[in-house]
Amino acid sequence: MFRHEAGEALAAIGDPDNKFGVAEILKKYSNDPVVEVAETCQLALEMILWRKSNGNMPRSQYDSVDPAPPLDDENKTVDELMSILLNQQNTLWERYRALFALRNLNTDAATKAIAKGLFSEDSALFRHEVAYVLGQIQSPVAISELKERLSSLDESGMVRHECAEALGSIGTEECRQILVEFLKDKERVVRESCEVALNIAAGEDDHAKALSFDLVLPKDFRALTSTLQEYVWMFRQQTLEAFKSIQKFENGQNTQRLLIWGNWGTGKTITLCQLAHLALNQNFVIVTIHDAMAWGRDNYYEVEVSSYKTGRLNSPHWATKILNLFKQQNQHNWSALSNLKASRKYEWSQMEQTEIGKPITEIVEIGLSAPYLATDCLGALFKELRIHATSGEIKLLVLIDKANGLFGKCVVRRPDRTTADIDELTLTIQIRKFLFSSWSNGLCAFVADKAEASNARDNVTIVPTDPEALFGDLNYEKLKPFILLKTNLYSEEEINVMHEYFLEKNWLRQEKGLPGEEAKKQLIFLSAFNPAYYEKICAMSWNLQCVPPPVNL
Repeated sequence: MFRHEAGEALAAIGDPDNKFGVAEILKKYSNDPVVEVAETCQLALEMILWRKSNGNMPRSQYDSVDPAPPLDDENKTVDELMSILLNQQNTLWERYRALFALRNLNTDAATKAIAKGLFSEDSALFRHEVAYVLGQIQSPVAISELKERLSSLDESGMVRHECAEALGSIGTEECRQILVEFLKDKERVVRESCEVALNIAAGEDDHAKALSFDLVLPKDFRALTSTLQEYVWMFRQQTLEAFKSIQKFENGQNTQRLLIWGNWGTGKTITLCQLAHLALNQNFVIVTIHDAMAWGRDNYYEVEVSSYKTGRLNSPHWATKILNLFKQQNQHNWSALSNLKASRKYEWSQMEQTEIGKPITEIVEIGLSAPYLATDCLGALFKELRIHATSGEIKLLVLIDKANGLFGKCVVRRPDRTTADIDELTLTIQIRKFLFSSWSNGLCAFVADKAEASNARDNVTIVPTDPEALFGDLNYEKLKPFILLKTNLYSEEEINVMHEYFLEKNWLRQEKGLPGEEAKKQLIFLSAFNPAYYEKICAMSWNLQCVPPPVNL
């Protein structure tokens, strides 16, 4: 296997002018007694000759360097390509080209045709490449064929290895169960491949669960990820700017404030989630307020008069949700948080109290077990986190979506049924302290969202999106200093990347030639390059066809 990979690497490097003698090396081993090595070198020589005549191969939509270019005859059907693929009289070069042409079609029929190649008994190298391509496609329709070849103890180790990795790439629950069966296989490369494949299958899912993306991502984006069965987002310029604030983080620095703003649908919430993902990998303690408008606009859940501060109203339901989210998102740091001690004694009730020196995680558990204490526990937790961050014991990331809701409209009723002011809500006061109080060794990223100022019944008034208008002049000045980060519409390059992704995932189907390209232009025009609008329109436009404009006589 290692020698095969070395041969493929030499072909990928190229050396068309033979400055480094790559062709001689490949010729030397093209008759190697190990058949797989000989076939690899023969294919590599074919690739070098093809490059001399045709130049560099077009970039693969899978962003891989392939050992052969796809057949360039766009008129060939799936059946015709399958016939070339399975015909053992054809050269491996011809069959590989048919294989990659089928892969690029990315339909269920093409995937099934490719999967039949797993049963071509003439070449283990060919079957290995077929399994690799099925892993690139990541389509569940090939699971049964991959399982069958993985289960065959007479099959070559290199083929079974690729089948295991392909199942890991597909990553369904059925795939995981198959891989678990072979964790104790007698062949080492198969055991290790299954172990790696299970990690691949679990990796994205684990991060998504750890950060509770099912709670914090926008509803439409969650629906899309559920349909496509993967969490994927684009690394945009605004993502890069946001990441700089974490990547340049130094222990002991004053807390940076990052104010994110932009038009609806341009990725403000997604940018917060991307920050959370990076922070998870860099061992930050994460506090997420995924909707700072929620409790101020809520007349359904019960509120309670605060026993801690006269004139304030507690929101047990929302405080419990925030505590729950905090616990879920910080499981990676829970043992470290358990080592942080309470800086003072907290008396929650006659029965419940947290002594000085007790773990601050005890505060979380008390709030979750007794919702009527949750609001006070949340305030104490936030205070302790700021203290321990400032002392350098933890790095703290605070994410607040719709942060201007902390200064906006309130519909909550006091016990006498009069409308309360937003400044009377305990949760609002507690979260504002992250924005206004002096603490260090952290980052606070917060979003200005026009949702707070919008009226669903008013389709005429244009609501501004600039943060100064949304926070108000006075609050805007109080929040300074901060770094402004604007989320933007898609660039032409970005929207083309998204279009190709949707085609790859069969979320869209586009006719070849001019009609399909014209339909694509219309789709982009209708979306006005807005990411959210583009996703919505794509959800309603599966088959991209375009009626040609009428001819003026």
